[in-house]
Amino acid sequence: MTLSSLDPQIATFINEELAESRRVRSDARQLTNLQSKLNRLYGRYDVRSVNEKRRLLSDAIEIAQRDLRGGRADNRFARR
Repeated sequence: MTLSSLDPQIATFINEELAESRRVRSDARQLTNLQSKLNRLYGRYDVRSVNEKRRLLSDAIEIAQRDLRGGRADNRFARR
C-alpha cells in the first residue's frame, strides 16, 4: 500500500460506516466529524498529518467494532 492510496481507502471506509450507521445518530455524528477532519488532511503526507490519519482510522475502526458487538448482542437476544 502506498501513501497515496491511504486517503481514498480511509475515506471509503468512513463513508461506508457513515452510510451504515445513519440509524444510530451518535455514531453518525462521530463519523461525520471524522470525515470532516480527514477532508482537511486529504493529500497531506507530513508526519503530523499521517499520524492524525492513523488516529482517525483507529477511531473509525473502534466505532465499527462497537457497532458489530452491538449487532451480535442484538442477534443473540433476538433468537430467544
